[in-house]
Amino acid sequence: MDAGLRRIHEAVCDVRKRNYSREGVGSIRSAVMSYIHGYYKDALDRVPPSLIPLIKKAGFCFGFLDPVSNIIANTVSFGRLMAEQGRHEKKRKRSRAGTSNNEKMNITGDIEARSLEGLVVFLTSYFRYLPDEEALRYLRMSKADLLVAVHLIEEDRDSSDAFNIDLETTKISTTCAALCLMRPIDTMDLSDQQGTEDPREPMIHAIARFAPTAKETSFPYELELSLTKVLLDRIHGFYLKAISCVAAPCLRSRHHRSLLKAGHCYGPFDPVTNIILNSIWYDTVFPPQHKFEVNMICDESLAITECRSLHGLVRFVKALFPALTTYDATRYLLTDNARLDRVVSRAMREGYCSSTSQADAYNSAARAACHPNPAALVKLATVILPGEEEKLKSLLEAKRVLSADNIQTISTTFSQYDLPSKSVRVQKLSSHAKQIVSAKMKEFKAHQSSIDRRVEAALKKHAEDEAKDYELLVICGVNAEMIFIVLHLTGRCFHCERAGAKVIHPSSEIYLGRSTRFEDMARGDNSMCNDELADSGGLKTVFVDTSEDDCIYFDPAWDADFAMCLNKRAKRQDDHGGGITREEANRISAMLQELAACTG
Repeated sequence: MDAGLRRIHEAVCDVRKRNYSREGVGSIRSAVMSYIHGYYKDALDRVPPSLIPLIKKAGFCFGFLDPVSNIIANTVSFGRLMAEQGRHEKKRKRSRAGTSNNEKMNITGDIEARSLEGLVVFLTSYFRYLPDEEALRYLRMSKADLLVAVHLIEEDRDSSDAFNIDLETTKISTTCAALCLMRPIDTMDLSDQQGTEDPREPMIHAIARFAPTAKETSFPYELELSLTKVLLDRIHGFYLKAISCVAAPCLRSRHHRSLLKAGHCYGPFDPVTNIILNSIWYDTVFPPQHKFEVNMICDESLAITECRSLHGLVRFVKALFPALTTYDATRYLLTDNARLDRVVSRAMREGYCSSTSQADAYNSAARAACHPNPAALVKLATVILPGEEEKLKSLLEAKRVLSADNIQTISTTFSQYDLPSKSVRVQKLSSHAKQIVSAKMKEFKAHQSSIDRRVEAALKKHAEDEAKDYELLVICGVNAEMIFIVLHLTGRCFHCERAGAKVIHPSSEIYLGRSTRFEDMARGDNSMCNDELADSGGLKTVFVDTSEDDCIYFDPAWDADFAMCLNKRAKRQDDHGGGITREEANRISAMLQELAACTG
């Protein structure tokens, strides 16, 4: 609850600083339409009179060339197809040389609006977490040039998968746009627009014709949320990579605990290295009282840790540079792949001044991330890791997967430093709190047993079908309906996005939710629209504070603060039936009303 209130409070503070745009979607749409209107005017002046009537039917301002060339190319392509099919009416061949400019522009009114819808659908089908209004905003910035808009979004999100025509996502997005335009898919052949065999060339030309302008100083609150979701997906990838770098026996027997309790991705190194070292360090200095071996890392538990890392990263940057907004901090983290050292360098190059020490910034980050021991984390990040950088990095770079001996070497390095003493603030659990812990443990073990059986059956069948055996590292990312084994590939899935599931999908394979549901949505045949999809599930775990999932790893020797929170939660359930108090409800309502008034 506290983490959620902090996040709402930060948004309200940014609103008070006038960092959020209050511009209506109507004015943005109007600006984009004026660009499109100008392109049709230029296209009508350039095409022969015989093609002018065809512009109204299929001369869409959509494609991978510049906007005017797209209109002409789509018109010519459609005319050629009609001629081949024998349906090119002779009256279209009559000269229209005497047509006035007003008559010409009357031809294009409907197709201009349809073109805009196609541009928006392509962008929202191509990019996850992109509401329609944000797609329009990027189209205005790009002057309704599709690939320039794609470039701007990739630049904001620091996308690692640069656009090219051959990507499966590109093909699916093009199909969705064609369906929205109500044009037969087989007439939407954009292969001629490629120019060469290099699938990246259209984007190269788009970047060349784009004249960079000054960044907007205000932006809609929805853009900040979109970038936050993108960063959270990036962080999820860091955790999957880190998990794959630890020997399976070590991960299952011990380090699953330290990974989920304190394996945050902020620190002096790259995020994956930070996760690994923070996890080994926590297991070394705060060892568990009892052995607890698992085969499964719950998706909810992992999502909580990822969200805490997100809060820690953003808080570190904002603590160090108070002049930066949450949007700025998030954009910097995306641009520099969550490398805090690079983010700090970038901010200083751009003229921002640090107002506190890195130790204080790490302390703020650890507290925002609900770290179990912020003071110890500060020492690790500012003293231990910098002092042992060469030794630790050389070991990590030499090993693709850390063995038990490698982990022991790192642990020995950490144990040479003074270790924190056990907490003297031992907090006893109330009887109700003990019941919560016990019930959560039973629920986890039962769920794990069920999933184990299903995974074993699935792997056995796969081995029989493919004549290949696989060694299972750990089950990661499980919900009630599906089992997912980690693959380091990317693709969109309608079902997972709707449910807020953090699942990595193959980019080139066919699977349920890959294309059909997006195509239905583009046709208007799906009950869910794009804005609803962008909103659903994405922030499901962003506002995360203490969670009952932490009960699985509760250790009375170290977790006095958690014990206090759990006792409070148990008492609240006794006193209020599990709901929030009237005072908390009033605080949340007041902040949300102010936020809505300023951003609506």
